[in-house]
Amino acid sequence: LGDLPYTYSDFTGHILRSFTNREGHYRVLVQGCPDSYELIAWGDVTWDADVPEGAEIEVFARFGSTALEAQNPMADQEGPFEDGLFTPSPNEWRNYVQLDFRLVADIDGAKPSLYSIDVVRMCAPGGG
Repeated sequence: LGDLPYTYSDFTGHILRSFTNREGHYRVLVQGCPDSYELIAWGDVTWDADVPEGAEIEVFARFGSTALEAQNPMADQEGPFEDGLFTPSPNEWRNYVQLDFRLVADIDGAKPSLYSIDVVRMCAPGGG
């Protein structure tokens, strides 16, 4: 072999494709209205993101009357939603929502970036 042995590793990207997790989650809990207000309606949920070709962002929503109910992984959820917008259905108008943003990199590791989230809701004085 001499003074400068030649070595070759088959892992030049194999580790990225085989041993790293291409998927991540960002979860946020949103209260519909403060305690002294009543939730009238959820409006649009929008987000701003940079999503490279081949990568993706999917959003799931889980509603609950309490924060614990909305965060229960065994409870039903709506979604997936894509393209930066969804409007909750009226039967989901409970006071908490957990939004679960599933971010998936493409096969070469190009990752999506989530910049902002906006949740519209309408409240009226007089809630519990």
